[in-house]
Amino acid sequence: VSGHSWGDVFMFVDRFEGDNGGLDTYWELSPRLSIGKILDKELTAGPIKDVLISTTAEIGQSFTHYLIGPAVNLAIPGFSYFQLNTYRRNNEGRDDNWQLTPVWGLPFSIGEQNFLYNGFADWRSGSGNNTTELNFTSQLTWDIGALMGTPETFRIGVEYVYWTNKFGIQDTDERNLNALFKAHF
Repeated sequence: VSGHSWGDVFMFVDRFEGDNGGLDTYWELSPRLSIGKILDKELTAGPIKDVLISTTAEIGQSFTHYLIGPAVNLAIPGFSYFQLNTYRRNNEGRDDNWQLTPVWGLPFSIGEQNFLYNGFADWRSGSGNNTTELNFTSQLTWDIGALMGTPETFRIGVEYVYWTNKFGIQDTDERNLNALFKAHF
């Protein structure tokens, strides 16, 4: 993730290597263009901090999906960030549909220890050969970098994935708990 004078970018790559020798690489690239930054104007109103054009490319072994739509950054007390992204999905090999993606970060402390609860939820509408799906993924991490004198550099924690109708396939669900070690540079 990175911030720029024109907006921000989020990107990740997942690599799967199965026990049966199967290999798959999936990645997403999500640049968001800040209308406020591009126009050099404050686009604030109530809890709205900025208005953006949100885009995503989802690229897998046998498909590429393109998403585009409006987004807002919101100022919600206690949250370090809260985004609400809406998309029209242009799906390769499947019917097009809609997606709503809130993204959040909620820092908190217990004593002198700093934690962060962050995550996202992808809700995708059903259409044609897609069924409605929900991917709710969140992380709870502890800032162990602060113990080494370098706050916000290293975090450990857990991630929980709750995904119903994964990839728009009816009754294909995922529920898993993952251990995390994150390095920020």
